[in-house]
Amino acid sequence: MPVRRLLLLACLLLGSPAAAQERPAGAEAPEPRGLPATGAESTTGSLRPAGAVVASLLVPGAGQWLQGQSRWVPYLALEIWSWLRFRERRAASRQLTREYQELAWQVARRVSKGPRRDTVFEYYEALTHFNSSGALDTSPNVAGIQPEEDPTTFNGDLWVLARGLFFSGDREHPPGSPEYEAALDYYRRHGIPDEYSWAWGGNRLEQQAFGNLIQDSDDAYRAGTRMLGIILANHVASGVDALITARLRAIAAGRAEFRSGLAPTEAGARLTNEVRIRF
Repeated sequence: MPVRRLLLLACLLLGSPAAAQERPAGAEAPEPRGLPATGAESTTGSLRPAGAVVASLLVPGAGQWLQGQSRWVPYLALEIWSWLRFRERRAASRQLTREYQELAWQVARRVSKGPRRDTVFEYYEALTHFNSSGALDTSPNVAGIQPEEDPTTFNGDLWVLARGLFFSGDREHPPGSPEYEAALDYYRRHGIPDEYSWAWGGNRLEQQAFGNLIQDSDDAYRAGTRMLGIILANHVASGVDALITARLRAIAAGRAEFRSGLAPTEAGARLTNEVRIRF
């Protein structure tokens, strides 16, 4: 099994140097060092605290398994469940995305010109708020771009926004003026061209179903993202648990030194205590 091989390799690489030394033929194996095993737990040998942390950060539960702790099972089980859940939610999000894109093409985007081309999420989100994209150029036969004037459409609402951004106060600026040209450039860059135009018309139920698919897809994507947070927290929790266990074993194995003494201070002296663990 790949996981078992990875754990065995980590044991060889991260265990104590004494555990990796070869014993002469016929020599008895040294007594395992560490806390005495109880219940379902067994001791597989001493492990440096740093090695326990690295093992568990790479594979949750690995540090516990290498130290003979039975609680590696819930860490590994949570890891597997979280990744399966992550893949499931992201797959559901992709499927729902294909469904709402298809619905938009079959109903609202029948007015689009040219072959089908899907685009970014923000475009489809706009389809839930506006019944129609409106025309980018309301008079194609006239030189230049004649902006959409209907504010109930996406392009019309965009032209209102552009004028509010670049026109000073309530003043109107004629075509050719710097203010008008700046607003027109903003409108041109952010407007919906004919290749992506849409119109739901009287298909209100289809537009509502489209909005529900958008929401479901977004919810599934965010649920997958939350799984990544759980996976990260599981790695960190397993690493901290393995570190604590390894340090307790180091103390029990005699690798810890306790020192106390008096340290001079301005007021006299103070009692100091120091704990050193050899990694």
